[in-house]
Amino acid sequence: MLGSLSRPLANFSTDVWCDADHVVNGGLGGPGDINNTPAHLLPLAYNGGPTKTHALCTGVGQPDPSCLDDSPAIDAGSPDCLPPATDQRGVDRPEGAACDIGAFEACEVLDGDGIADPIDTQPCVFSNAYSDGTTSGTVTGTGGWLVQVQDLPQPVGVQASISGAGTLATFLSCGASGPERVSLDASGETANITCSAAGSMTVTAQVATPLIQLRKPPTGGPSTVVNLGQGQTATIGSPIVAHPNNVGSFLVQVVDENDNQLGSFLLDPGQTADVNFPTEATVTVTNLGPGDLTVVIGAQVAVLAPGQSESFSLSGPIVPTVSEWGLVVMTLIGLTAGTVIYRRPQLFLA
Repeated sequence: MLGSLSRPLANFSTDVWCDADHVVNGGLGGPGDINNTPAHLLPLAYNGGPTKTHALCTGVGQPDPSCLDDSPAIDAGSPDCLPPATDQRGVDRPEGAACDIGAFEACEVLDGDGIADPIDTQPCVFSNAYSDGTTSGTVTGTGGWLVQVQDLPQPVGVQASISGAGTLATFLSCGASGPERVSLDASGETANITCSAAGSMTVTAQVATPLIQLRKPPTGGPSTVVNLGQGQTATIGSPIVAHPNNVGSFLVQVVDENDNQLGSFLLDPGQTADVNFPTEATVTVTNLGPGDLTVVIGAQVAVLAPGQSESFSLSGPIVPTVSEWGLVVMTLIGLTAGTVIYRRPQLFLA
């Protein structure tokens, strides 16, 4: 059943108790009540807001392929749309000619923001915020791309992707400990994003051409940037974790506010490292193991054993001298992810 049995709200029912349409037995007889009618509801799910709701079908295949028709609850509520002014999710009522019956107010038109309605915090208007109950964030820039953000049922999280043409699309997620940024810059690039309760962000580069970058903090500097090749997974926050099933290492960079590289190290599958900035002029790297970790910051080089920490001075961006370059190609999962340029004792990424 949708609505309340108390008047003057409208209600409707089917003729079978708790059938697949999630409404109650017929027999209602008040003004505006609709009896023995399929409700055309979707299963109970997070559709925005703090609690689960039954979304209304708005037509054949809309907003889900299982929808066979639009729900008769749409615009069938009280003509004067009595309080509350929002539905159970916080969406303004009405969205159409009249309020919808029940706890869910259907959107009359698609908002076109690329965020799937179940995770769109404002599903009826163009917005940039998403949340699936555990993973939340914002689309902070589309760069001209067609952006899509979908829910990931297993594991929990969201999937961000871009298509068309553009420059750089950015997504900020997992703000519990300060948000982390995911950057996509090639058509078809796709990242799965999951937030932990502590605020760290785990990202899998489902499609990377050739790299997907993660940055914490998202702006300013100094900052940490993780470069993921296709199929690689990393957790960024504190600490940085390379998934044990990764194929190949990924590059972790220390950059300034203009993304100039100040130093770097490679994190092998299963390795963990913590990067902290006690001041704007220093960085401390801790190797949490397993295995040794070679860190190059400016002219400083340190090989850290598991459990060992080292503080480095950040003297400025690395500017290579062409005559001193030596080239070593780094390959990730069969794709040339970049060129590591070694100039004793400095490390660069071309």
